[in-house]
Amino acid sequence: MKLLDTYNYLVARQRKILVLIGVDVYQPNYTFFNPLLIIMVSNAFIYYIVNAYSMFVFADEIVPFAYCLVTYGIGIQVNLE
Repeated sequence: MKLLDTYNYLVARQRKILVLIGVDVYQPNYTFFNPLLIIMVSNAFIYYIVNAYSMFVFADEIVPFAYCLVTYGIGIQVNLE
């Protein structure tokens, strides 16, 4: 029973996190257009726009441009997981 208890604990913890970001698809009344999910997607979109603008502004300087590329890549990796 120890393994089953661990599994149930991990699933419950994951569902709490999914509820916080608005993508708990296991709820019977789940809809794609909920406020939490819209806020999260809007924040990601704004992050990409601001980062792309920063890359445009710092195109002449190597170090800040590389920093913008790194943060853009981190944002893509985080959103893909």
